[in-house]
Amino acid sequence: MESKINPKFISFITTFIFIVLANILSDEFGWLMTILLLLPLLVLLSAIQSTFLINRDYLVHQTFLFKWPILRRTVYPEQVQSIKFVRIGWAQKAAVIKMKNSRNIRLGVLARTEGYDHLVRFGEGNNINVIKTKDYLTLERRK
Repeated sequence: MESKINPKFISFITTFIFIVLANILSDEFGWLMTILLLLPLLVLLSAIQSTFLINRDYLVHQTFLFKWPILRRTVYPEQVQSIKFVRIGWAQKAAVIKMKNSRNIRLGVLARTEGYDHLVRFGEGNNINVIKTKDYLTLERRK
């Protein structure tokens, strides 16, 4: 099952950096030059997309710039230490895939919520420790 990831945290950071850079550059170069310098940066940052593919034997996390893949990470069950399901915000689910020897993968907000159910089945089917926080269990009961 493939699902798109809505990067809420990246959009927050992008907005913050854009505002700070706009203030700094406008003092030095004026507003016209600031717009000409920051517009391409804004277009590039807004074109970043992520997808997450859940297969029975492995997981694939891909990052795209426009439609071109720039990062692909394939994760096998023996590389995963645990999968932790958490709540972010008021009513949004998230998952953190804790890796044994590399950086963790944080799945902020999957576009399709059944992706979390597939991830639970992947963890249980491959004998991976699945942890659900109290807040996450509350979200599951609300459905």
